[in-house]
Amino acid sequence: MLEDLELAPNTVNIRVRTMRAFVRYCYEEKGWITEPVHRRFKPVKSPMDTVEAFTPEEVKRLLASIDDSTYVGFRSKVIIFVLLDTMVRVSELFDLKRTNLDMKNGIIKLDAADTKTRVARSVPLSPKTVRILNEYITETAEFESIIYSYLMKGSL
Repeated sequence: MLEDLELAPNTVNIRVRTMRAFVRYCYEEKGWITEPVHRRFKPVKSPMDTVEAFTPEEVKRLLASIDDSTYVGFRSKVIIFVLLDTMVRVSELFDLKRTNLDMKNGIIKLDAADTKTRVARSVPLSPKTVRILNEYITETAEFESIIYSYLMKGSL
C-alpha cells in the first residue's frame, strides 16, 4: 500500500487496524479462521509531525482580538485562558462541572469518566486564570439559578 498505491502511513494504519479487527473477529467469534493471523498485523511506523506552539506574541494577538465586553467574548476569553493554562482537551473542558473546580487551591479535577484515557487527574491553574474563571462563575451564577428553577417547574 505504501509503494504500490502511494498511500500515507496513517492511511495504511487505518486500513491495517480495520483488517486486523475483522480477522480477529473471524478467528475469535466465528471460528472461520483456525490460527490467529491477526497477531501478525502490525501498524506501519510513521514519523511524528512536530506540533507548532503559539508564540507569546500570537497568544497576545489572539487575546487582544476578543471583545470581552460581551458575554460571548468573555466566555471565549475564559475558555482560551483555561485551555492555554492547563492543556486539557476541549472535550474535557466542556465536560467540566462547577464541582470539578477547586478555586481555593487553583485546581481543576478531571473525572476519569470525562477524560479520553479514562484516568482521573488534577490540573493546576495560574492565579490569573483562577481570577477570570471566578469572574465567569460569578457572572453566570444567576443564569444557572434561572435555568434550575425552570427545570424544577418542568418547562423552559
